[in-house]
Amino acid sequence: MGCFVMSNKISVSSRLAISAAVATALLSGYGGRKAYAGVCGPASPSVCTGPATAGDVTQAPTPAATNLTVTTDPLFGITTAAGSAIELLNAVTDTGITFVDDNSSIISGDWSGLSVRNSGTGATSITTSGAVTGIREIGISVENRSEATDLSVTAAGDVTGVHSGIYTRNEGTGTTTVTTTGTAFASDNFGISARSIGTATDIIINAQGDTTGGLVGVIARNEGTGGTSITTTGLAAGVSDYGIFARNIGTATDIIINAQGDATGGGVGVGARNKGTGNISITTTGLAAGVSYSGIYAHNYTTAIDLTIDSQGDTTGGRAGIFAANYGTGTTSVTTVGLVEGVDYYGVFAKNGAASTDITINTQNNVTGGRYGIQARNDGSGAISITTTGAVTGDNNYGMHVYNYSANATDITINAQADVTGQRGGIFTKNEGSGVTSITAAGVVTGSNYYGIY
Repeated sequence: MGCFVMSNKISVSSRLAISAAVATALLSGYGGRKAYAGVCGPASPSVCTGPATAGDVTQAPTPAATNLTVTTDPLFGITTAAGSAIELLNAVTDTGITFVDDNSSIISGDWSGLSVRNSGTGATSITTSGAVTGIREIGISVENRSEATDLSVTAAGDVTGVHSGIYTRNEGTGTTTVTTTGTAFASDNFGISARSIGTATDIIINAQGDTTGGLVGVIARNEGTGGTSITTTGLAAGVSDYGIFARNIGTATDIIINAQGDATGGGVGVGARNKGTGNISITTTGLAAGVSYSGIYAHNYTTAIDLTIDSQGDTTGGRAGIFAANYGTGTTSVTTVGLVEGVDYYGVFAKNGAASTDITINTQNNVTGGRYGIQARNDGSGAISITTTGAVTGDNNYGMHVYNYSANATDITINAQADVTGQRGGIFTKNEGSGVTSITAAGVVTGSNYYGIY
C-alpha cells in the first residue's frame, strides 16, 4: 500500500513569506479592519478620531494659517498614561484656538485632560460634552497670554482634577467666561478657578452643576479692568475654605454673586473682598454655611463703594451668620428672609468705615448669635436703620448692639416687630453722632441680667 508522507520541514523562503504575510495582516488590521486609538490630526483643522486605548499618547495638533481648530468625531476618546491628553498651543504669530467636542468624548490625561495656552492675538474657545479628567493636575486648563482676547470654557460633562477641575488665566484684553452643566471637582484646591490679570476685563462664571474643591468650590480673582459675576445653581462646596469666593483688586469693578444652590465651606459659605473700584452684591437663595467663620462674608476696602447682601435662604456660620464690613464710600445693606445663626459671636454683623454712609438691616426671620443677635457700628457719616420681623437673640450678650461711633453719623432707628432677647441686655444703643435715636418695640424686649432697652 502506498503512503503519502507530509514533510514537517518548511523552507526558509516559505517562512519568510508567511511571516511577511502575518505582519502585513497585523499592521493593516487583518486585511481591512481599522487600527483604533485616540488620535487627532497633526494640523489645523484637526479632527480627533478613534476610541481610547492603552497606548494613547498626548495629542498636540499645530496651527495652520495662524488658527488652531480642533473637533471630534463620534466615538472619539483618549486616555494617556503620561502627560496631558490633548495640548493646544499657539505662537505669538498665530490668532485663536477653538476646541469643540459635541460627541460626549471621554478625555483623560495623566497630567491634565485638556491643556490650552493661547499666545496669539485671537480668542480661545473650549467646548466639551463628555467627562474630562486630569489625574494628577487639572481637568481643563486654559491660559491666554497678553495679546490674546476672550477666553471661554463651556463644559457640559463632568470635569475632574486634583489642583483644579477647571482653571483659567486671562492675561489678554478680553472677557473670561466659564459655563458648566456637569460637575466640576478638584480633590486638593479649586472646583472652578478663574483669574483675570492686567488688561483682561470681566469674569463671568455660571455653574449649573455641583462644584467642589478641597479648598474652594468656585473662586474668581479679578486683577483686570472689569467686573466679576458668579452664578451657581448647583451646590458650591469648599471643604476647608470657601464655597464661593470672589476677589477684585486695582481697577477691577463690581463683584456680583448669585448663589441659587447651597454654598458651604469649611471656613465661609459665600465670600467677597473688593479692593477694586465698584460694589459688592451677594444674593443667596439656598443655604449659605461656613463651619468655622461665617455663612456670608463681604468686605469692601477703601476704594470700593456699596455693599449689599440679600439672603433669601438660611445662613449659618461658626463665628457669624453674616459678616459685612464696608470701608468704602457707599452704603451697607443687609436683608435676610431665612434663619440666620452665628454660633460663637454674631447673627448679623455690619460695620461702616469712616468714608462710608448708611447701614440698613432688615431681617424677616429669626436671628441668633452666640454673643450678639445683631451688631451694627457706623464710623461713617450716615444713619443706622434696623427692622426686624423675626425674633433676635444674643445668647451671651446683647440681642441688638447698635453704635454710631462717629460725630459725623446721624440717626439710629430701630423697629423691632418681634421679641428681642439678650443675656446682658435686649437692645443697646449709643449715638455719638448728630442725629436722633428712635426705638420701636412691638414684641417683648428682655435683658436677662440687666436691662431690656438701654
